[in-house]
Amino acid sequence: MVKIDDTLINKYINGDEIDEKTIEELEDNREFMTAVIDKTNDKKLYSLCSDRLKGDLEFAKFLVNKFKDDIDFVLDFNTDYLVYAVKHLEDAVELSIIVRNNLPEEEAYYMNCFADELYYASRLETELGVEKNPFLRSQIGMGFIGFYDAYHDRKIVLDYYARKMVKEIINGHDIDKIVHNQFSNPEKLKEVGIKNYSISLIRSFDSMLSSYVSTNIELISEFEKEINKIIVNWSKFSNADELIRYNRMIDMVHHYMSDSSKGDVSEASILYLIAYELNIDDKVRKYDRPAGTTDEENDLDIYYDEMELEFIRYEIKGDIRAQLDYLNVRKIIINQLFSKQPLNFDTLTEKKNKKKLNKKKKNEE
Repeated sequence: MVKIDDTLINKYINGDEIDEKTIEELEDNREFMTAVIDKTNDKKLYSLCSDRLKGDLEFAKFLVNKFKDDIDFVLDFNTDYLVYAVKHLEDAVELSIIVRNNLPEEEAYYMNCFADELYYASRLETELGVEKNPFLRSQIGMGFIGFYDAYHDRKIVLDYYARKMVKEIINGHDIDKIVHNQFSNPEKLKEVGIKNYSISLIRSFDSMLSSYVSTNIELISEFEKEINKIIVNWSKFSNADELIRYNRMIDMVHHYMSDSSKGDVSEASILYLIAYELNIDDKVRKYDRPAGTTDEENDLDIYYDEMELEFIRYEIKGDIRAQLDYLNVRKIIINQLFSKQPLNFDTLTEKKNKKKLNKKKKNEE
């Protein structure tokens, strides 16, 4: 093994005679080529490196940091690196994130980030899996566990994907309405604490993501800003929207349970079990009352203790038809209360109605 020192580095830089075998060894050596490029500030020397070294992540990190002000070089180098590192997917993902993080905002926005492509492919795979088996949602959430398994020793990658997933939660759901559904006033939210609530709300979408950001709290800064904005604008929130959403939801649940339910578990039991699980039971009790009555006049005061809720869960677990009712009612509730654009009942049940129609046609034939 060649001993690397300043004398050898200077000989290489000055073009002094070094035997061919030694040069080949040096141009494959991360420590040597890092020292040479660092001393000369000459990015062109990268082209002399061996193919193996061109796919070395630590060497790539050095180059990106060294020449981060040369945007064209960084972008070209990133593309070149992906060719040499194609057999090391994790390295390629990490470097593409490092490159993006080192670019000015505009260039980073338009960069075709390799890590982004993998993110959206993984999210699509998760959603397709949940669509086939809805019970997977409680186990894998949005799929952050997959990223954690693949990149648990690469904080740069995990932080990047965690931020993207947190942002997806903010952009893909009406957080304003979720917060107002869970708190009657901003003081109660402040008592819980904005950080604590943010982590708790993220947990409702993905428990693994919540665990990760709870120990890397800087990753929820955007979420905290969103919650603070909601607190500041609390009084502007439309009570009429809440009233409409809950009334529509309750009507749709009743319509479904009256017209389509085949299970033996009652409408109220399923509705209030899901309400307790989503922490909206107070709101459901508030709006689930005869039209025109006030809070004082409302005799409907449905309350389930933990034992009763466990019994309802036991009933549902033992009745496959009730399980279907539970899933459909939960789908209605979440869509009507938390979606930016709630669907109408026909759209929500379109697939079910088509199946019924096809079955009826077969019977007639």
